Amino acid sequence: MKTDNFTYNGQTYQIIVMNGQPLQVKLNNQIVLMISNGMVVGYPGLDASLIEGAKGALKAYETANGITPPGTTPGAPVSTAGQSAAPHAAGSLTVDDVVSMLDAGLSDDIILMKIRSSGATFDLSTPDLIRLKKAKASDAVMKTMMEAKPSAPPSAAGAPAQPAQPAAAVSSAETTAPASSDPAPKKDGFFSSIGHGVTDVMKGRTVIDKVGLRNILPEWDPQKSVAEQFPHVAITVLSTPSGWMEPYETDKSAAGRSVIPSCFKLQAVVWADAQHSRKVGPFDWCSNHDEMMADLLPSYPYTLMPRAASMRDTTGINRTDGPEPPEKLLPTDRATMDMIARTNPRGLSIDLNSDGTSRFALMFANVRKDLGESLTNNGDSRVWIVGIKKAAGPSIF
Repeated sequence: MKTDNFTYNGQTYQIIVMNGQPLQVKLNNQIVLMISNGMVVGYPGLDASLIEGAKGALKAYETANGITPPGTTPGAPVSTAGQSAAPHAAGSLTVDDVVSMLDAGLSDDIILMKIRSSGATFDLSTPDLIRLKKAKASDAVMKTMMEAKPSAPPSAAGAPAQPAQPAAAVSSAETTAPASSDPAPKKDGFFSSIGHGVTDVMKGRTVIDKVGLRNILPEWDPQKSVAEQFPHVAITVLSTPSGWMEPYETDKSAAGRSVIPSCFKLQAVVWADAQHSRKVGPFDWCSNHDEMMADLLPSYPYTLMPRAASMRDTTGINRTDGPEPPEKLLPTDRATMDMIARTNPRGLSIDLNSDGTSRFALMFANVRKDLGESLTNNGDSRVWIVGIKKAAGPSIF
């Protein structure tokens, strides 16, 4: 496996190549495209123009290097999500195709989308189920394959077939709030990969990848209220490491990770909309593995203080697991302030919302970045800390 830097339309893309074939296209180390057997899929949640630019870069790279995607002939266009390079009959997706997508490291979200849009039906035998499980297929993928229904026939000559709409189901790991008069729709397949471990080395850089939360937040629109912009993520810090309020240090020779490993135990509640949520964790965020200083802009300490969102969009001083955020992203209650004073080596209590220098601030910045926030002081309050359950004292170093 190798990485080729390729400049296209003034942007430098990172093309990940394995066995002579592109596997992924990145921009600024963010996955934009995933490629498997000639099928090109944009990473979920990214802007369409960003994905189209990456597709153009991929085609230019393949042309410049004389690469022919699998399943195509020289000069044939690269297929995109939901299409193939040659005409396909509806329902042509096979178990082998699903196994190939799993082997390529595609997320459950992408695989489920492909299964549902293909209109294919699967008569899974016991050997098929065993083969899918060995390929690390999730229960959600296998269940969707077994429940898949064929596409509806065209309503008129030349009219495109409409994919069958599977009945919505809420996982036992999800919670459902009482329906409102105009409830926000649950995102189809949103929870399919959340909470599932990621084993692919290209996508498993941090624990946020491993729990399926990488870039789940779409771009923030300051002109809209937070209530209109889901997902929301409520994080509870179950425990902090020693020295959590001390200034962080970085090892310049170790990809910007801390010299001293500091692990925070976290738990998250992810809201797909105002009615549906899923609990993720507990999981450990550790500075010597999950901290990526190189991915943070030099000015990031000054962007960790988002202004309070308008009161109509928040729960005010009450801090809950959601779906609405509190008035401030980080807790300022008396118990938290006393905890900071007891564990701070200087015995001082500070407002976490104005802190950009501690190991805690660095952890929160990395988590928000990995979730997809831009770390700007623009009122984005979709990620917040509900509370800190337990905190360790000063570092022994």
